[in-house]
Amino acid sequence: MCAPAAALVGPLMIASTAVSTVGAIAGGMSRAAQERYAAKVADRNAKLEGEAARTEAENGRQQLRQHWRRVGQVQGRQEAAMAANGVDLGFGSALRVQQDTMMLAREDATSIARAADERVRGFDIRSSNARAEAKAARSRASGAIVGSIFDASKSILGGATQYTKWRAG
Repeated sequence: MCAPAAALVGPLMIASTAVSTVGAIAGGMSRAAQERYAAKVADRNAKLEGEAARTEAENGRQQLRQHWRRVGQVQGRQEAAMAANGVDLGFGSALRVQQDTMMLAREDATSIARAADERVRGFDIRSSNARAEAKAARSRASGAIVGSIFDASKSILGGATQYTKWRAG
């Protein structure tokens, strides 16, 4: 090898090692930034799902209030019709009609509440999943930084080994 070319090998090895080291660190920092962004998105999604759960719970309560208002109206019409026809409301068929109306109203109310609870539960599960994803993304961000430090160290050690072999040879 000619002398000018040989004189460049050492500095080129050092420059190559420096570029690899900087690249490893920059890559880790970039991956960490992406994961921190993903964590923020997941945190925001968790918050939105939590808000949706609260809204759905309120909607369920509103549906139950509306249901019981309609039941009250039905009962009122039943009682007015029976009383107008001279039927004793506290005895026999009239009493059974009122009891059946209340039984069906309770069943409907239970169905309304159960459906609302299931919708709220779905939002709660998605919120929990989003919080777990945020936590995982933050962990990946930390791992990317640690990984880049190891990669940079590996580049430095590899470059130092090559340089030492070159100098010895």
